[in-house]
Amino acid sequence: MSHATNSQFGRTVLRPLAKATECTTLEWANTFTRELPGDAALEEAPYAALEKQESDELTVDVPEVLLRASREVRGLWSWAVSEQHENPQLISVSPSGAQLIGLSASAFWQNADIAAMAWSGSTRLAGSNMWAHNYGGHQFSIWAGQLGDGRAMSLGETVHNNIRWEVQLKGAGPTPYVRMADGYAVRRSSIR
Repeated sequence: MSHATNSQFGRTVLRPLAKATECTTLEWANTFTRELPGDAALEEAPYAALEKQESDELTVDVPEVLLRASREVRGLWSWAVSEQHENPQLISVSPSGAQLIGLSASAFWQNADIAAMAWSGSTRLAGSNMWAHNYGGHQFSIWAGQLGDGRAMSLGETVHNNIRWEVQLKGAGPTPYVRMADGYAVRRSSIR
């Protein structure tokens, strides 16, 4: 697959850090990205590059095409950056889902605007370096080759009560595995 050469893909605008509240603070234990081989085209997380900058600018010298354009990837995962969403709103919280990762549903509602921004991907949870999974498989009884998470981005892995959980956003924008779609998802296919 060829890489896009449009100038808009020269730099990547990252998401600002979410305000720290009870619903946006998790301890990340990212063994998946630390121990398994990732996309050789982009070895360092875009947010790691941001931390090395001496300015408050949210733009890094990471070609956006590596994060958002469909391409063949050699590795088990690729770094990802969510899209900015206009006016996200908190419409539902799963109390049992929040509890699984050590959060409370009431904290989401007490900080609804902050929670909507953070859990839509419009702001970034502290310590989170998003990635998308690369995998292959059959579709319609035919080997489809590389598939991957075209619209799902893992925020990270967290451990609560000695159980490891991978936390994902679905429909947060395109990844290198997006193929012909836009990386978004409607609610009915996103809530599980």
